[in-house]
Amino acid sequence: MFVNNLRRNIFLFSLLVFPLLFSTQSIAKEIKTEAKKPGLKIQTLEGEQVLFKDQLKNGKWNIVFVWTTYCNHCVDQYSFLSELHADLLNDIEVLGICLDEESSIDKVKIMIEEKQHEFPSVMATATDFSNAYEINTGEPFSGTPSYLLYYGTDFQAFLDGPTNKRTIIDFIN
Repeated sequence: MFVNNLRRNIFLFSLLVFPLLFSTQSIAKEIKTEAKKPGLKIQTLEGEQVLFKDQLKNGKWNIVFVWTTYCNHCVDQYSFLSELHADLLNDIEVLGICLDEESSIDKVKIMIEEKQHEFPSVMATATDFSNAYEINTGEPFSGTPSYLLYYGTDFQAFLDGPTNKRTIIDFIN
């Protein structure tokens, strides 16, 4: 009888302890992974080097629109993104990240003026952005246009390819 009780107690103890061991390993792995995420360095259109995370607004939805001057689908996105940025300024911020070469900065500025972007844009190298994208989303970067959605600095979702105002608002709501 004593042996049966002892076996039962050992069995119950193992049922309690093993899940705890595995959950703490999982938490430790998650913390280590988080620490490895690099801060994406970007450049303002004035040439200032800044960190991507510092451009995100706390307490707001941040729509990060990744574009290039030579992306035809990107052009179709500018007007509704400008509307979102202007109409819902207290709830939503739009930040453009242009992946053109740094030598194209004048072309980028002209495009922004011609297309009347109402949202700010910065520049990043395609390689640095692609690496950060894959680390944060778990997926390879497939090109422009692409979207990253954050609440404050907390990553929420990503979308590759063109979208529309309704899709973004529906996700946020």
